[in-house]
Amino acid sequence: ASRGAKKVYLCDKSKDACKIIEKNIEKTHLKEKVELIKSDAIIALEKLKNEKYDIIFLDPPYNSQLIEKTVEKVFSQDMLSTDGTLIVETDDEERILKEIEKYTAMTVEKMDIVAKGIQMPENN
Repeated sequence: ASRGAKKVYLCDKSKDACKIIEKNIEKTHLKEKVELIKSDAIIALEKLKNEKYDIIFLDPPYNSQLIEKTVEKVFSQDMLSTDGTLIVETDDEERILKEIEKYTAMTVEKMDIVAKGIQMPENN
């Protein structure tokens, strides 16, 4: 939001994390642009499903099945805008690349930016 985004949605189910996030939102004076959803990621994605997003950043706990579930939600609910970018933090790159390939017509080869619209960005 501080870099020009019109609206930012954050999600965390940890009460302690939410308290810290709320303080940071207040300190940065971004209350008008940032909405904190206090729930798990699947519920948050369900609440946000009727919009298209330019950037979706997923950072679920490592060694969980949540990464597959969140990626599936993003694609099954068609949440990414045509030129949108999906960024995924993961401890198992190969697993998430295979998961994303289920929902796209492309073969994903690089993890830096997992999906940008329908095409991968060029390697630098």
